[in-house]
Amino acid sequence: MSTEKPPVCVTGANGFIGSWVVQTLLNRGYTTIHAAIFPGTDPSHLHSLAGASNPGVRILVHEVNILDADAVSRAIAGCGGGGVFHVASPCTLEDPVDPQKELVEPAVQGTINVLTAAKRFNVRRVVLTSSISAMVPNPGWPENKVFDESSWTDLDYCKSRQDEHRDLLTNVNADNRIHSIREWRKTNGNQDQLPSPTVSGSTKSVIVPLGAPLESLHHQTIAASTQPTTPGAKWAAAPGNGGFTSRPGQQLFSSSRPVHYQQAGPGSSSALRSAEFAERPHHDPLIGRRVMTRWPHDNNFYKAIITDYSAVDARHALVYDMNTPNETWE
Repeated sequence: MSTEKPPVCVTGANGFIGSWVVQTLLNRGYTTIHAAIFPGTDPSHLHSLAGASNPGVRILVHEVNILDADAVSRAIAGCGGGGVFHVASPCTLEDPVDPQKELVEPAVQGTINVLTAAKRFNVRRVVLTSSISAMVPNPGWPENKVFDESSWTDLDYCKSRQDEHRDLLTNVNADNRIHSIREWRKTNGNQDQLPSPTVSGSTKSVIVPLGAPLESLHHQTIAASTQPTTPGAKWAAAPGNGGFTSRPGQQLFSSSRPVHYQQAGPGSSSALRSAEFAERPHHDPLIGRRVMTRWPHDNNFYKAIITDYSAVDARHALVYDMNTPNETWE
């Protein structure tokens, strides 16, 4: 029985994290590594890594823009039965001029290109690295405590510092690509169900339990490209907070428009007469869909219904506990 390890591909292989992934693979006895690097960057240090010059070891360099699906496919071809470490992602230390174009689209579409190629070439496992931005800034985290899966970016803090943080995070969460990722996992068995931290554009972060039915979960925000309906919601404040304790300074819903999803949780305020809901046009196929969202402050999932769309804000509205005294809108 052969003990040779299968070939693997590492995107962003010549970056800091990618280089350490390659080094770790060499240390573990992997002999064929497809190193996908951004076009024009220098991969020479990869060949100087410990073990890179051992007999039988091949580090195959592919210049890949992750937005180029064909280039991604060429890098992953030949890794059937092996794995892909998708590390490449846009990163900037400067304020982006266009966050959607510079950060969100490459991250999302690049991941889809990698997963599509992995499925095409029968890759056994894909490891999608997360970002430190999923965990920090979190000013309330204990100073001497090691960051772990329970630490999440304090989105309220980000939004209080810069509006562009809110817009960028909302755009990241808005694109409903988690379904594509889960479909890939569903059609390719033998996958570890160990999700890494994910960035959410809402304080109701959706952390997907990968064993759940595909239809049971959906992001709260939907991409602006979704066909809108006429937003006819009437936002009427209801007394009390339905048993949910708002944090100091937290705004509840106003009567002006559907708000961004950093506001309040299930059972906060607002009510809608069911007759008004029934009269709204339903051109958007998402309206009326039942979804589950997770509220990170108590780590529980809540059922909601997508009920409306605001073309102005490019946001869908959610209703919790519809037609009950605790009916809540966001």
